[in-house]
Amino acid sequence: MAIVIKKRVSLEFIGDDYKDSYIVFKALAIKEYADLQSKAKALEEDPEKSLEFIINTVKDRFIEGSVEGKAITADDLTDFPGDVFLEFFNNIRGQLDPKA
Repeated sequence: MAIVIKKRVSLEFIGDDYKDSYIVFKALAIKEYADLQSKAKALEEDPEKSLEFIINTVKDRFIEGSVEGKAITADDLTDFPGDVFLEFFNNIRGQLDPKA
């Protein structure tokens, strides 16, 4: 049986204007964690490939989202600034404060 846990990430960290905006990702299962970490580690020395890996990982795990009351798609994620996008990736990896 495959368990899919949805993880809702509030976009309030961007600013008060986004307190009602959110992204929902498929949480990373522990059995996937080691593989993701090893791939990320292997790419650390190639920033171009690392960025592509991060973008693909975030887009692949995207389920749904809403920004300012409008539904977004996985392709819309690349419209976010780089620092926000990296927060998405870090959240998927479990690197953010769980209260965020």
